[in-house]
Amino acid sequence: MNKTRQWIVSPGLLIFMAQMLMGCENYPLTTPASSSSSGIIASPNPAYTFAQATMDYGQSQLLDLSRKATQTSLDMAQAATVSQSAYLLNVSQTEQAQAILDTQIAQTKMC
Repeated sequence: MNKTRQWIVSPGLLIFMAQMLMGCENYPLTTPASSSSSGIIASPNPAYTFAQATMDYGQSQLLDLSRKATQTSLDMAQAATVSQSAYLLNVSQTEQAQAILDTQIAQTKMC
């Protein structure tokens, strides 16, 4: 049964691949060279060029704001960690002080 399927499917795949290759016959194999490295599309209409430059500037501002927001978030997380560490140290010191006071009270009661 598997051999029969192979004999049926194989010619179909070969025909499909041949059609695909024939369809790609006139497709250029090289990529066109870009006109500029800044990403601005060259256009005969100056309004389009201005719009593209405005979009690029806005995109750079958004990227800058995103970086600043990320840095602020990291700073806040670090501050929260430091604050939590200081709180835990304070609680630990308070517990130690309470233990010392309890010991002194117990010793005073014994005398």
